[in-house]
Amino acid sequence: MQKMIKMSLLAVAVAVSMTACQKDEPKAPVADKVELKTFEQQSAYAIGLSMGRYINSTLSRQQDLGVKLDNDMIMNGVKDGLAKKAQMSDADIEKALKAYDQKVNEAATKKAETDAKSSLEKGKKYLEENAKKAAASGYAWMPGPQFIADQAVIVDKAVSQADIVITTALIPGRNAPRLIKAETVAKMKAGSVILDMAVETGGNVEGSVLNQIVTTDNGVKIIGIPNIPAQLAAQSSALYANNVYNFAITLFNKEGQLVISLEDEIQKALLITQAGELLFNKK
Repeated sequence: MQKMIKMSLLAVAVAVSMTACQKDEPKAPVADKVELKTFEQQSAYAIGLSMGRYINSTLSRQQDLGVKLDNDMIMNGVKDGLAKKAQMSDADIEKALKAYDQKVNEAATKKAETDAKSSLEKGKKYLEENAKKAAASGYAWMPGPQFIADQAVIVDKAVSQADIVITTALIPGRNAPRLIKAETVAKMKAGSVILDMAVETGGNVEGSVLNQIVTTDNGVKIIGIPNIPAQLAAQSSALYANNVYNFAITLFNKEGQLVISLEDEIQKALLITQAGELLFNKK
């Protein structure tokens, strides 16, 4: 076990040393003078210094978590290890290291939770500040709880008595606000229709489904057709074609013969000439 620990520490120390050499770090404080003339002296000092820096860096990070150890006691352990001495059994060492690791992990978890809470509070403050700015500009402001509750009562009363409801509320970069609840829809008359034009971003109506027409248990249709403007060309063409067809069939009798009737208000208004007489715009 001791051999494995020493090998691991040596490997880490060498790796840290190589990494440190590649970075432009500030120079360390001047240390006590030691003999560094021979290869053995330089190698031994480099390994010891790298290990010391690694331990110091690790302990500094853990100290930030609130876990602080006695540096003198650490040095006592290092000296005893190098001298092949021990004042603790291997079992006690393993137990102490596990307890220390657990304490560090708990401290890290607590700090992470604290940081997360702080981030949430900062995010909330950011949203509140932006809501105030939006309110100043008159668009997409975030109302208070009481305002929302009061509006819900008004919406419930108005919508539950309506036959046709169209919702269009959108907030850029966020989900659409939920304006109509299922309880309100349940109060509407059978055959009522709700067009949720915000369905692509979550919908203003509880129960609306993207690309579907949902019929509730009480017979209310909730239309979740996205991008309504894209549907206008087809709908307009269908409406015009239907009007032309309904007009054209009035020009023929049951036998399929063309029959012009001046008694028909629409035909009379559109008729230009008849029997050589100009009728269009005739007063």
